[in-house]
Amino acid sequence: MVQYFHRYTMCSPSIHPDTRQRYRWIDELANEPVNLPPEPGELPELPWTWIEGLAIAKGATSPAATPQMCAGFIDGHTEALFPEALVAVRKLLDGCQPGQQDHGRHDTLITAACWGMREAAAGLYPAGAVVEMLRECWQAVIDDPKRLGDDGGGEFGSAIAFAIGQTEADPERVAAIRAKHASPTRIESHARVDLNTAEILEPGNIGTGGKAPNARDLLLELVQSDYTIGRTEDERVYLVPHNGPNLALFSGQAKPDLARRHLETVRKSVGRTPLDEAWTTIEGLALDVTKAALPLRVATYNARSIVDIGDTTGRVIIVSPNGWDIADRSPVTFRRSRAMLPLTVPVRGGDIDELFTLLNVAADDRDLFGAWLTSTLIEQMPHPVPVLRGEQGAAKSAAARAVTRLVDPCMASTQKPPRTDEEWSQSCSARWIVAVDNVSTVPEWWSDAICRAVTGAGWLRRALYTDDDVVVTTWR
Repeated sequence: MVQYFHRYTMCSPSIHPDTRQRYRWIDELANEPVNLPPEPGELPELPWTWIEGLAIAKGATSPAATPQMCAGFIDGHTEALFPEALVAVRKLLDGCQPGQQDHGRHDTLITAACWGMREAAAGLYPAGAVVEMLRECWQAVIDDPKRLGDDGGGEFGSAIAFAIGQTEADPERVAAIRAKHASPTRIESHARVDLNTAEILEPGNIGTGGKAPNARDLLLELVQSDYTIGRTEDERVYLVPHNGPNLALFSGQAKPDLARRHLETVRKSVGRTPLDEAWTTIEGLALDVTKAALPLRVATYNARSIVDIGDTTGRVIIVSPNGWDIADRSPVTFRRSRAMLPLTVPVRGGDIDELFTLLNVAADDRDLFGAWLTSTLIEQMPHPVPVLRGEQGAAKSAAARAVTRLVDPCMASTQKPPRTDEEWSQSCSARWIVAVDNVSTVPEWWSDAICRAVTGAGWLRRALYTDDDVVVTTWR
């Protein structure tokens, strides 16, 4: 049997072909059979040619690096873009304890070595620092002198060689790690964290008494380096990521995004309590931020209309008197509701007359309908309320759904008439175009509510679990 990661070779009790007797382990000193196999540290490593042959035959892993390759790798990777990240690798080995099962400790060493060497190749910290840190931590948990040589023992050297071999064979993964940590804002954040935690980067402190920032403080560091804190007119706090779509992330979206970035940064998950504690601090920091109105789907910027496409990339359509174009990042911070769907990305060369080959609009009304459709791309104006009339089967509902998909796609293209003011306010605040289908009658309260929605309206209600606090919802 070949033990995991080629530490030693071992014969099971097979039958000798000539004597027909079973193989046995022999004590070299007493020259007598023994019942127990030798300890792993007493067995030799496989020859390099065997390891390479096994790797080629298996086809699932790369051969371990030779000693010359290891030396060249360590000498060639001395960059320290993010040196404090090495603490996360050390924490992985901190879980190993003297007397723990050998297989578990060995797997942990391999995992930590592969992790550290990949990030060293990406330039986050020197490869030599990884080796010294891993050796110190490994010696602290190995209590068998036979497994330790002057340089940390054969088992340790094999783990380093394997990790370097794996790293050299996967340049795409190394490039992805470097790309993630190489942005200017992330580098600035790393420099600040490095100053605050310099004591844990000293060689004498590695693996002994240094402590990394706790999860809450690290989350706040991420917020200050990677996000902009904002506050809406109704006092809701949000975050806007520097790298990514210019979208407001309220607490329900911001906390999962922070948890994801925490995992990417330190390779550890974060619980709800640190997130809640960090969010309380963020709400306090937001008190110094000027309130802002967040548009939904359509906004105005420098006399141009900005239309949120609504996809995961955050692209927008910028409409001006000279035409339109698509930008990768919006100049305006948008908010989104969960009901929104992405727009179809427009193409050039169309004609509005083509629309009426699909919609059943009377010829005399087409200019008026086209003008209303154009007005939906302008934010700062009252918008007329079109009423689609016709006989049964005149495709009124189909026209309403088509217009919705054209300007403001939604999970529910049309909806039934609201029964209360609260239902109406929820629909208006979550959508840019509210299409109501199968309207038999228009109650007086709803008629008034529609008129208020055209010029701008709001809904005031008591906040849950409070006596006098209120929640305000506004729309137009």
